[in-house]
Amino acid sequence: MTEAELQRTRTMTKAHITETRTSLPYLAEESKVAEPKVSLGRLEVVPEAFVCVECASRPR
Repeated sequence: MTEAELQRTRTMTKAHITETRTSLPYLAEESKVAEPKVSLGRLEVVPEAFVCVECASRPR
């Protein structure tokens, strides 16, 4: 990987992290699939989560 490619990857990764962190409060507030709502802590670990840990742990 060239230095330019590495820098581009870093820039894109930082932008993605910033976007995700900005979206977390909104996502936690708007999550209505699971009760209790998906916590901010869960979204920090798994940003794409749409169910809480308890619901995700239940057998399907």
